[in-house]
Amino acid sequence: MDDGTVRLRNVRHRHPDCRTVPALRRAGSPHAVLRLVFREAPGRAVAGFTRGRHEVLAAGGGRLDLDEPGLIDKTPSRP
Repeated sequence: MDDGTVRLRNVRHRHPDCRTVPALRRAGSPHAVLRLVFREAPGRAVAGFTRGRHEVLAAGGGRLDLDEPGLIDKTPSRP
């Protein structure tokens, strides 16, 4: 991160409703957490036994690997 802020992230897979939840928070701020929830749905599959550890797959070939560095914690470029 170019602003010097230390951010911590983790990705978990939860049941019983099969969802993958990446979370992002600032170091030292345990209560300020951003969580994104990806659930199984028509046209979408989340990571599981037969797939990658933390992947979200879309019908038609789209794929997110939530373990990829910078995917959920990258600061946007400034013009």
